[in-house]
Amino acid sequence: MIVVLHRARFFLVAAALTAAALVAAAPAGAASFTDPIGDNIGLNEFGQTVTAPDIALASHQLLADGRIELQYVLQPGTIGVCRTLAPEGDVNVPVRPNFALFTDSTADNSPDYRIIFDTVENTYVIRDNTTTRPNIAQIEGIDAGGSITVHFDAKYVGKPQQLRWMVSQTCKGRLPWEDVERAPNVGTYALDLPFPPKPDPGYDPPTPGTPDPLPDALPSTTSAAQAQLSAGATRAAKLLVGGVPSAGTLLSFSGLPAGNVLVVLGTTTILARGSADTKGGTARLRLRLTKAGRRALHGTGSLKTRLKFVFSPRGGGRQTTILRRITVKRRR
Repeated sequence: MIVVLHRARFFLVAAALTAAALVAAAPAGAASFTDPIGDNIGLNEFGQTVTAPDIALASHQLLADGRIELQYVLQPGTIGVCRTLAPEGDVNVPVRPNFALFTDSTADNSPDYRIIFDTVENTYVIRDNTTTRPNIAQIEGIDAGGSITVHFDAKYVGKPQQLRWMVSQTCKGRLPWEDVERAPNVGTYALDLPFPPKPDPGYDPPTPGTPDPLPDALPSTTSAAQAQLSAGATRAAKLLVGGVPSAGTLLSFSGLPAGNVLVVLGTTTILARGSADTKGGTARLRLRLTKAGRRALHGTGSLKTRLKFVFSPRGGGRQTTILRRITVKRRR
């Protein structure tokens, strides 16, 4: 019997088998993922239909030399081709990936870092996406025609315990370039890394003789606790935009299992802090200003800072941490 495979299907089968073989031999944490075929069609800012190179496979791993590897593979027949109804018609474009990297514990924040091809430097670079600083470093990028692979030192992203990432494929209808295709379609990929948790620079040590019931840590917990804590964090963030009165602000978190909720306002300097145990699934705490907080939040204008929410289940177990960026109004 003679079996005939379509060329594109054969390529994807071969690529999948190769990726599976590499994952089997790769260090712990390595994984590969498929992305739906045909989801590379979208609209640009002019409402024109644009078809970008189609991402078919993605993978990640921590290499033996300590570098992180991210890769994606394009569907045959869509490599380097951009189609649009714009006047320029079909346009051959170079593969221009945009890797978004997340190292915070929350899933709804903006990327902390990006990896792009810098046309000025003519190489792949990693950038700090939270500041206006220039490129952090040039990194190795391998363009194999039908795939893009990048390697970078984990120190460039702070050696987190988990790196979440996504990649988008840009496609030009007219300027500016449009992110039409992305993988995964929803959410991010997650690469667990063997690095220890970092101490929080904004940790406010307890007074002598009073043990702190919540050592600061960043691991996550169940999705139910995450959802309830996130809902309470959203309400608290809206409430605190108007400022923190001298008597403090009463915050409430409901639907949580038995445990303790800690809320910290500030980063390197603690501006306010409060904690409370849950009773009947609800934790009510008063966020009180510290001496530094009274000074920093007194006067006019506003201050950009961070809110940190930590839920610690009773009897031990993994904690849940939520971070929120917030602009707090100063008070006289």
